[in-house]
Amino acid sequence: MVILILESVQHIDQGALEVLGNLFSLEFGLKEDLLRELSLIGVNKIHDLSFNVDVLNIDELCSAAKLYSIESISVNYRTINFPPTTTTISEGIQYQYLSICEEIKEIVLVYESEFAGTLILLDVHLIFQIFSNLSLIDISSHVLRPTDFQSLCLSFPQSVKQLSFVYLNSNNMGKVISHQFMCFTNLETLELVASNISIIQNFSFIGLIKLTHLNLSKNKISYIYQNTFSGLYGLTALDLQENPISQIETNSFGHFINLCTLLLGDLNFSPHMSLIKLNLSDIFGRIPYNLSHMIISSGLRPMQLVIGSNTTLNKSLDFTIKGQYANLGIMFHNLTKLRTLILINCRIFFLDGSLTKDLSALTGLALMPRDHVNILQNFVEHLTSLRYLQLQGLNLYCSCDNAWLVSWVDNRQVQVSMYRPTMKELQCLADNGMDHLNFILYTKENCSFSIEFVLFVSTSAFLFFFMIGVLSYQCAGQYIKPFYNIASGWFREALHLNGKQWYRYDVFVSYSCKDEHWVINELLPNLEQRGPPFLRVCLHSRDFRLGQDIVENITDCIYASRRTLCLVSHNYLRSNWCSLEMQLATYRLQVEHRDILNLVFLEKIPSRLLSSHHRLARLVKSRTYLDWPLDPEMHEAFWHRLWCKLNSYKDY
Repeated sequence: MVILILESVQHIDQGALEVLGNLFSLEFGLKEDLLRELSLIGVNKIHDLSFNVDVLNIDELCSAAKLYSIESISVNYRTINFPPTTTTISEGIQYQYLSICEEIKEIVLVYESEFAGTLILLDVHLIFQIFSNLSLIDISSHVLRPTDFQSLCLSFPQSVKQLSFVYLNSNNMGKVISHQFMCFTNLETLELVASNISIIQNFSFIGLIKLTHLNLSKNKISYIYQNTFSGLYGLTALDLQENPISQIETNSFGHFINLCTLLLGDLNFSPHMSLIKLNLSDIFGRIPYNLSHMIISSGLRPMQLVIGSNTTLNKSLDFTIKGQYANLGIMFHNLTKLRTLILINCRIFFLDGSLTKDLSALTGLALMPRDHVNILQNFVEHLTSLRYLQLQGLNLYCSCDNAWLVSWVDNRQVQVSMYRPTMKELQCLADNGMDHLNFILYTKENCSFSIEFVLFVSTSAFLFFFMIGVLSYQCAGQYIKPFYNIASGWFREALHLNGKQWYRYDVFVSYSCKDEHWVINELLPNLEQRGPPFLRVCLHSRDFRLGQDIVENITDCIYASRRTLCLVSHNYLRSNWCSLEMQLATYRLQVEHRDILNLVFLEKIPSRLLSSHHRLARLVKSRTYLDWPLDPEMHEAFWHRLWCKLNSYKDY
């Protein structure tokens, strides 16, 4: 195999290269009239020709290809001259050009502009008519019209039947239109890199039944539709990196049943989304069985990635995730069949049970974190099937949360392989962020507790809470029962929220013993004997249980009565027992949120005196109450109104 590279040549003598015979590759620098002089160099055959020229004459190129049986040509040019194709030329002559250039199987055309950013329009239709036997074509730095490919398929489809590789990089295409490549049925690789593509219409790749590699990187693609890649069932590699992808429709990648590599690149979802969310099961429908390599990036924004539910893959899946990853555990959610997990060079700072909660079938785990990390003990609690654990390049923070690793690495059920560093060599980063300490020594000095210390702490805690309980009972024992009944009221309210509750009394009367004469002579006859129905009245002097604690009696009777009636007087305000009854009745009112507390003032109470009794003052301001009338003629109306109020329990 002879490869000859001539960077700068001014002149070539006739027969100068005759001694070389057949050349596999001949490469020239910039040389004018190269193609005309090429016939004089004396070699027999050139397989691969590369050169730079200002003016490329296609007819001279075809002649050279015929003369030396050139199969592959690569040329950088500034101007291109096509052979005449007007109607004045006979079909025979036109066919002659096509026949000459059938020798060329591979061609690379690169336009070199004198001014940066300037491109020329290339007639794709004409190129394929002249070079009609190509298996590879590479066109760079041109303006290409998408309709040229479509019209080519309609008028001259046989010219692309042999094509296997098409590279259309660094061109200006703008968009890919529907059915643009429908006649490229044998194409295996298509690259449209940096071609200013912002739109890919639905069904653009229909007809590419043998396509395995598609590269659309470095374009302006923002939206991927459900049928953007329709028909690409044989595709194994897709590169979409460096595109401002803002939305991917559901099942957009559902056509990729044989996909192995997906390079998705940066996701540029709406800035209104504080968290980029991507569910692979949504965009794939079903994740391809052979998928083995993915690259996804969210830039500087946080991302939440979900792989899918019970995904089964033929090979290991190599994930490269760039950006701030949020909630790593969601990525492995529902992967109950996953058997091997390898996390390499990941920026993970915290590993706990949320990551492994669904990995019950995992048998092998390898961790090679990029940064220092904390590993909590519940990280391995869910890994019931784990048999092999590999820890490489592990760097921990100096925290007692990691202390369990020291003893766990000797686990008999799990084979732990730890190197660079080993457990004895393992260092941890101190709280100051600078010092590195031996991890085993750190745990011994800071995380080990003697049995004596544990017993001392537990005994001291028991004695402390015991003393608190005794003192609480001595100081507030009489209030424990009321508070118990208040709590019970919450439960009774919940249990009888939609039904009616049975009460032993209709009304509990809270009054001062010094007002008992009025209660016996006035209240009881007008409440118990007025009816039907007749009210059941509860009085402490008559209905309290003998031998029972007074506070318990008060509490039981209040909650056993449908309502509480407070008879307010100067004597009432001076009584501690009446104050307690008012307090408990108020608690019940706050719990049950019903009209169960009624006030009757037996005498006028000055506002300044009432203000010192806060609960009663608030009730007076927020609720309607009755005054005992001094005029005897108004007594009957008073009792009728009070009886009707207390008898309105039928409503609930």
